[in-house]
Amino acid sequence: MEKRLLGKSGLEVSAMGLRCMGMSVCYGPAQDKQKMIALLHAAVERGVSLFDTAEVYGPFTHEEHVAEGLRTVRERVIIATKFGFDPQTRERRGLNWDGYLR
Repeated sequence: MEKRLLGKSGLEVSAMGLRCMGMSVCYGPAQDKQKMIALLHAAVERGVSLFDTAEVYGPFTHEEHVAEGLRTVRERVIIATKFGFDPQTRERRGLNWDGYLR
């Protein structure tokens, strides 16, 4: 698997990542947890090291499933996550993003 550096941090990740949102929401009913864990493991075995998730998917249970699936390979992966969402309204909370967007 080809690798890429993210910004100037020196953090190296696979050129291809796995977007985990569809495991629990957005593309139909939640998928079988054990099948999704098997998918996560298969991705790692193929060289994928970047996994994208968020607390709002599920909400909250999604990240727990991803964590469970990647626990045994944690030293080999990078988990990108988004946070600061209200799970009921899906509005931003806890951070003042406006200052960063201007």
